[in-house]
Amino acid sequence: MRDFRAALRSLLVAGALTALSSSTSLAQNAAPSFTLTLSGGLRDKSITEFRAGSTVWITIIQKNLTSHPIDCTEITKNGVDSSYRYDVRDEDGNVTEKLVRSHMELDPADIHPCNLAAGESLTGETQISRVYKFDRPGKYVIQVSRFDPDVKDDEGNPLKVLSNTVTITIAG
Repeated sequence: MRDFRAALRSLLVAGALTALSSSTSLAQNAAPSFTLTLSGGLRDKSITEFRAGSTVWITIIQKNLTSHPIDCTEITKNGVDSSYRYDVRDEDGNVTEKLVRSHMELDPADIHPCNLAAGESLTGETQISRVYKFDRPGKYVIQVSRFDPDVKDDEGNPLKVLSNTVTITIAG
């Protein structure tokens, strides 16, 4: 009976070590293959103040952190790259209202395949005011994200990579 208990203990310890080793390697593999850096403005990246109702641009830089090419495909329609997810909130943390536009169908010509070389960056501009209402004065916090198809999260889904946040001011 003692031998059975000792063998069972050894199996349990070995199983626990294997599980720990697997979860550690999962966590190590969860490092994204790219970063996203967000800034306000179009050509002048320091512009973070806009007039109510005016065009609001943001700039997104995707940088490849790997030693191999990665996907950077753009899906653009009306000045917006929908390969990114946008999170826009007012100064109270409420989600900003989206605009409702007719005829926003995607055309195959709107998809621009792209491979980003190792260590390289891609800069893109998005007209965020085509998606969200910036008609009220105040501060808005913007963050973008994109899924990394090369890296899986703990549930086995593509890892969601988040940018920094940018605060813009809408003046009346």
